[in-house]
Amino acid sequence: MTKRPQAVMELESQLREMLGPSGGLMETRWVGRLVDLMRETQNTEGRNYLIKVLLNTPSTEKATLTRFIQLGGVELLGNWINDHKASSEQEDRQVVQSILSLLNKLTITKEILQQTKIGKTVNKLKSSSDTSIQAKATSIVSKWEKMIRDEVEEKATIRPPRPKETKVALPKK
Repeated sequence: MTKRPQAVMELESQLREMLGPSGGLMETRWVGRLVDLMRETQNTEGRNYLIKVLLNTPSTEKATLTRFIQLGGVELLGNWINDHKASSEQEDRQVVQSILSLLNKLTITKEILQQTKIGKTVNKLKSSSDTSIQAKATSIVSKWEKMIRDEVEEKATIRPPRPKETKVALPKK
């Protein structure tokens, strides 16, 4: 049996009552605490653990994952990618892969892409030396590009309502 790193054991004890049987967050009200822990966590093992908590949060908990995005979680993930992407260490590559898996799970909108610049960050990973990171990044960027294309096409097919013509009665001479 492998010994769990001290940082992970501390995080587990802080999150114990917040996690469900799957290892993900049980309720939306705990997202803020999780994001705070993410901001405080500097070590690779702890970061990987926190990402796994979000990955294990059931997709049925849309409100929980949406709250994570609202509280700046995507921006945090972008910072973590930048912290770990240049390393050749297996643990660092695992963090980046886990982040990509999480980004694929989240409902990222065009507005979030613009606000956080996560699209540019992930796009740079398409040239990673790690082929699995390349593949995941390429897949996610393609998914986002398709979402934007579909949104643009949808707007183009929806015609705005024509303004009603109003008749003005002219005074009689």
